[in-house]
Amino acid sequence: MQKLLFIMIAAGTVATSYWLSGIYFAKDPAEAQFDKPKQPVPVESAAAARRALRETIVYPGSVAADETVSIAPRISGIIRDIHVDFGDFVSAGDPLVTIDDAEFVERQKQAQATVRLAEAQLKKSEAQLEFMRRDFERAQQEAAAGVAMLQELDTKRAARDSAAADVEVSGAQLERTIAVLEEAQLNVADTRILSPLSGWVQERVTDPGALASPAAPILTIVDIDPAQVVVYIPERELQLAEKGRPATVTTRANEVFEGRISRVAPSLSMSTRTTELVVEVPNPDHDLRPGMSADVTLIAREAPDALAIPLAAVIFQQGSTFAFLIEGGLAHLVPIEIGIEEEEYVEVIRGLDEGDRVVVQGQYLLKDGDPVTEGAPGEGTPQSGFLNS
Repeated sequence: MQKLLFIMIAAGTVATSYWLSGIYFAKDPAEAQFDKPKQPVPVESAAAARRALRETIVYPGSVAADETVSIAPRISGIIRDIHVDFGDFVSAGDPLVTIDDAEFVERQKQAQATVRLAEAQLKKSEAQLEFMRRDFERAQQEAAAGVAMLQELDTKRAARDSAAADVEVSGAQLERTIAVLEEAQLNVADTRILSPLSGWVQERVTDPGALASPAAPILTIVDIDPAQVVVYIPERELQLAEKGRPATVTTRANEVFEGRISRVAPSLSMSTRTTELVVEVPNPDHDLRPGMSADVTLIAREAPDALAIPLAAVIFQQGSTFAFLIEGGLAHLVPIEIGIEEEEYVEVIRGLDEGDRVVVQGQYLLKDGDPVTEGAPGEGTPQSGFLNS
């Protein structure tokens, strides 16, 4: 009887232990979900394809005039009229300023009279020389015939030479008076100041009635066609500072102009380690004004037939680049090496082949090997730049 009781107790203990162990080792319902097939993640994809790519660098710059000229008179005098004002456009040869010419016209008349007097004196001297030359020739003939004395011949020769000297003096006096007349004529002409170039009147500093002098500019004119855009290139990018290289100029109003590098400074600034270069831009409509800010874009590298994918497909992590490659309905995380970057596309040097499809939207919901379906991704797609663990 005791033996039977012991057997029954032992059997109950084993049954109870088996039941408790079944409860303890049973799968948690939440964990049991992972045994079910995972639902495909909706993503958008794009194919790796050949296209032309350019890598550009943007530098801040400022617009300057092609020429800036300060207009000052060559003579001193009272300003009678100023024909232009601040902001006016003038063409080369247009009248700008008129200076009172009464005094200069009077000097011109005096110089003209002096020239006439010198011309008359020269004619008189030439006539006297001609008379003395003939008189000397007659004396020579008479001396040869024995009619005239040699002393008389010497006198005639001296008179002829003196007349020749008078002609030279009269001629020099005439040249001097002509020079005075030409100066007077220039002074009269200088009372009308004409524009030396086509451009805009940037500054007017005086008014009619003021005394003008060569040391005091009256106007400033700028020529802004072509416009000059000045930028500074750092030492590490000096290879871009090449005369003739094309450049794109963009203003703060998003107006875009095409130009070329026209001048490059031969040395670098010791303080900034940059070199100055000038981009020349055609500006027939005068949209670019001196003093404006403008960005200059230069092409650093270009590939006419690069294998490219959208930049949105690239995942950056700890200095490496990856992309999700779609194969057989699964997304595989693959390392890639990239090259030229544009605003929307990037060159793939290694890691993908032409035609491979990569995830461009929804990749931050993925893990390596997840099934995917191509379509619009769900709301709330994370935008973090790190891979999900």
